[in-house]
Amino acid sequence: MNKFLAIILSITMLIGLAACNDQKLYTEDEFLQALESEYKDYNAKFVIVESDKTKGNEITYTVALKDNPDQEFEVTNYLRTSGSDIGPLVNSIKSTEIRYYFENPLAYEAYMLKKDGRFNSEYHITPKFGKSKTYDGNYYAVDEEEGDNCIIRIYNRKDEEVFSFKPGTTAEYRGYCWDKLNYNIWIQKQGEGLFCYKMTDEVWELSPNEEKPDHLIYNLNPGTRHTG
Repeated sequence: MNKFLAIILSITMLIGLAACNDQKLYTEDEFLQALESEYKDYNAKFVIVESDKTKGNEITYTVALKDNPDQEFEVTNYLRTSGSDIGPLVNSIKSTEIRYYFENPLAYEAYMLKKDGRFNSEYHITPKFGKSKTYDGNYYAVDEEEGDNCIIRIYNRKDEEVFSFKPGTTAEYRGYCWDKLNYNIWIQKQGEGLFCYKMTDEVWELSPNEEKPDHLIYNLNPGTRHTG
């Protein structure tokens, strides 16, 4: 009798587990509700631009802000197990793009590059336009617009301007960052990659043969610049 009850209980649990795992991806309306709920602190409202069902349990949406339709993001809705590998499937949403956009509109996405050439999963918020110090605080840079060009001005600890240079037009310029070990400045241009300006005696000059170090954070999705 006990064995019979154990079998019935096992079958009931399996049926219940199967029912729990019969979760489906959000409908478009459910997806938008979940997305807006996630960013309710920013009162963000979204519209779906397009969708691409990449797998049976995953779909990638391109969404835009209702009040800024030119600002688009990629968001993935996928099913994952809850609690364990055999747990029920639940809907999840992931988008680092939206996260850093709302965390700091003066920022862009960057990842640490590993020695084997892959990117790790941790992203960093780094300055895109504005003021940024060297690793030791001896210098800081400010990037500004000057007509159609971008100009980078470099100052010392006394707030004295020691050098300036124009890395390109504002249309192609996508940000800069200091090397964390020296006074090299790395510039990214839209569609052109990274360019190093190396310092010698407080003069920063383009150094085309400089090899990008593994620790350098690199902008994967430059997109459009945000000036606040």
